[in-house]
Amino acid sequence: MKFMCECGSVIVDQTDGLPYRAYLLPDQDAFAFLDRLRTLLDGLVSPDEGRKGKATVQAMPLRNKLQREVNRLWAESFRDVYQCPECGRLHVESLDRQRLASFLPEDEDTPKTLLQSAASPE
Repeated sequence: MKFMCECGSVIVDQTDGLPYRAYLLPDQDAFAFLDRLRTLLDGLVSPDEGRKGKATVQAMPLRNKLQREVNRLWAESFRDVYQCPECGRLHVESLDRQRLASFLPEDEDTPKTLLQSAASPE
């Protein structure tokens, strides 16, 4: 994705680890997301009747299936948020994922690094 902020800055999203991008999970969806993740993980482990009901990992390529299913669940649950590094405006992906809604900070002193990892230096 590549778009222009109202201030004229071009925001580019063509890689991972961007300090101006984050993901939004609505509070109303948080527990449902965790429940779906637990269900996914439970589905990858099944009781083995030959081992007296002890759980064993299914024989299929577990890593590939887990990665595919977690990516699908993530894409269905989270929306993108971007912060313009020039003006600090937030751009939030709409529910239908077809457009961005923009929000300009009221205070000029609002950090332009709100979406940056807490582990990253400002």
